[in-house]
Amino acid sequence: MRAVPKEALTGWWTMEWWWDQPNVPHVKEWVAAVKQVVGKTPSARHWFGYVAVHTCGLIANETKSVDAVKMAHALEGYKLPPEIALQPGDVAYRAGDHELMSSIFVGDAHPVPAGGDSDNMFTIQSTVPGETAAGSAEATGCKVVWPS
Repeated sequence: MRAVPKEALTGWWTMEWWWDQPNVPHVKEWVAAVKQVVGKTPSARHWFGYVAVHTCGLIANETKSVDAVKMAHALEGYKLPPEIALQPGDVAYRAGDHELMSSIFVGDAHPVPAGGDSDNMFTIQSTVPGETAAGSAEATGCKVVWPS
């Protein structure tokens, strides 16, 4: 959103993750910690990396292995704990295609008010659960095939 002209910050937008979720546990603390390290408010890209690394670590600890096939099997239906999910509802990897079922945030984009918080460019109006936004695993055309 920072890359577009302020005139383009209008209308309805969707976000894969957004930093301003005041009633969701762990989000405020995580945003503050990332901001302290990188000097800016985290984006969905920061969140994706955080989730990916932590998922690998959690699955490896659960399976007591770093074998890719064992880890992939363990990923099926794996639900992220709230301190990793950092959003409302269940965030899990769908068994059919291992897609991360995370929420989509729908809201309105707006220019930063004069003298306002430079991160205040989007206001969440509703949250769509991942299963609703993604459609079925069968509709993706992706089929997990295990090595023999």
